Amino acid sequence: MRSDAVLSWLALGAVAVGGIACSSSAPPATTGTESTPPPAFSDTTGEVANQPAVYPAGPYGVSVGAVIQNFDFVGYQDPRTNHSSMQLIQLADFYNPHGKDPSYTPAAGAEDDRYFPTTTGYENAGKLKPVVLVIQIASVWCGPCNEEAATILPAKHALYEPCGGEFLLQLADSENPGTPATPKNLLNWTQQYHVNYPAAIDPSYKLQPLWAADAYPENFIIDTTTMKIVYVLPGEALALACNNVEPCNTDADCQSCSQLVQGDPTTYCGDGTPCNSAADCTAKTCTIGEFWAKYEPLLDKTRSGCTVK
Repeated sequence: MRSDAVLSWLALGAVAVGGIACSSSAPPATTGTESTPPPAFSDTTGEVANQPAVYPAGPYGVSVGAVIQNFDFVGYQDPRTNHSSMQLIQLADFYNPHGKDPSYTPAAGAEDDRYFPTTTGYENAGKLKPVVLVIQIASVWCGPCNEEAATILPAKHALYEPCGGEFLLQLADSENPGTPATPKNLLNWTQQYHVNYPAAIDPSYKLQPLWAADAYPENFIIDTTTMKIVYVLPGEALALACNNVEPCNTDADCQSCSQLVQGDPTTYCGDGTPCNSAADCTAKTCTIGEFWAKYEPLLDKTRSGCTVK
């Protein structure tokens, strides 16, 4: 059966294809604060100049199948070890053109581009780069964004990182819709949710043209061997779902017939289809969320420590 907790999250945002999302005009949600002072930060805009990097040539686009531009941000390359100052983060840092080429051998004297430089601030300095990247756009005021950060992303990152999967948080809004997140917001968020993957702010909303909907969270899958956009999800990247509509833990969660959205007299199965009784929902099942079903085939499952089949 669906829990009251699930229904409360549904009440906070709209049910979108692929998960639960907050409209950018939604009211703020309380997330708590930290007493740690904000990091050193002298740039008033939160932007840094793009740095030269090896990266696929344009043209660039914003739709699925297009190469994403080499956007750059400021934030924490590894929030767990260095949050006293902001660092440059650019998508080129994750570009891994030979990541799945077992026959690749770098030219004499050249660096092996499958590995992060040993001097980088990322957690995997000197180790293999990811072959697939999630860019997760969240906002402080958004309830489902906080839910995703607290209950979905930690377990998914732990599962996928050994297989060449990586996440990149983009904190867009602060406590108020339409107001850019600040360095203090990013510090609070990464500490509150114990973020152990790169995290940044985007004060000028450079990624906004990529958004599939005017809602948070927004999740993108990037194939880092090509830097092409593979999939865009407007909404929460549910770990398990009833036909990618409602979060679930077992098939039984999908097979009840009840109100899906508070105030709507129509009753639904867990996959969002109208029903009159539980008998109409008996064939519904709880399966991996569509977002992660798109993500997993891009992993390098041959890597040591990878348990994804």
